[in-house]
Amino acid sequence: MENRRVGSTITLSGNRDEDQVFGVNDFETAKWLSQMIGQETTVFQTDSFKPGDGPSFSNHLTGRDLLTPDEIMQMPPNVRLLRVQGQPSALAQKLRYYADPEFRGLFVPQDAA
Repeated sequence: MENRRVGSTITLSGNRDEDQVFGVNDFETAKWLSQMIGQETTVFQTDSFKPGDGPSFSNHLTGRDLLTPDEIMQMPPNVRLLRVQGQPSALAQKLRYYADPEFRGLFVPQDAA
């Protein structure tokens, strides 16, 4: 089991199979999540031209975070990040059970409590 300190908060992250994340507003947590999600390989091409010679093209491979810390911190409030062991991470719509007619009558509304 891993204890991870983020600012003044300690989290337990080594013994979970699933993470559901939304509303991240501190850089250290967003950076950790970005590293946990991983990277993708991107290809880009550079062109050069020297007078008297033909054009020259080079292809390059580089890594890019699947989600940067900034992108994680700017996720809209209706989106959550899901991490399930053995599966690729995914962005999903947050379920708002209290606003979904399918769940009506299955919970006590807060204003009635």
